[in-house]
Amino acid sequence: MTLPRRYLFTVFEIAARLRCAPADIIEFSMMDRIRLSARIPFSEAINFCGLAHIQASEVFDLFPRDGSTARPARIRMFLPDESPDGWKVIPREEAIVLEARDILITAGEIEKFEIECDLVPRNPNYRGGKSNWDWDGFYSALIMRIHNHGLPEHQKDLVDEMLGWFERRSDTGETPDPSCLRKKIAVFWRELNPG
Repeated sequence: MTLPRRYLFTVFEIAARLRCAPADIIEFSMMDRIRLSARIPFSEAINFCGLAHIQASEVFDLFPRDGSTARPARIRMFLPDESPDGWKVIPREEAIVLEARDILITAGEIEKFEIECDLVPRNPNYRGGKSNWDWDGFYSALIMRIHNHGLPEHQKDLVDEMLGWFERRSDTGETPDPSCLRKKIAVFWRELNPG
């Protein structure tokens, strides 16, 4: 018998996994790249106990970059998982006090972030699996674009064109992260535009 996969990780664990500072994780969340959660203790005032999504801006001071002492966060908003009622706002006097160890990230959130940013380690023997994006189609469209029209003046223009290519093929208008496309296009750009 094997144990089930872990579902929750602290900001410190994810920072170690991604080899970045805990404050970076909070910034990624402020950029809507990673959704933060917290363990909310029971309070009669809010009539809730459990895991809930939180706003990164409310816990920013828990992870200072300048070496100063972290201050406990007092959150006044949270979103219970799968809540049809939306964000709950708490009166100032009932704010929930959280420490850094209370801020959590689900396994699904970090896996989604790693895939979007092309951070998933690759096994050289792996030959299968379904990607979220049509990379074969992307490379084909990229080569055809360069063959038919040459390179644009700026690499950013090519990244924007290829983001549009993904957007037109998506039912939801979603695209891979622009930084992922920049990395993939940069290989071609350096070879074809050495100047």
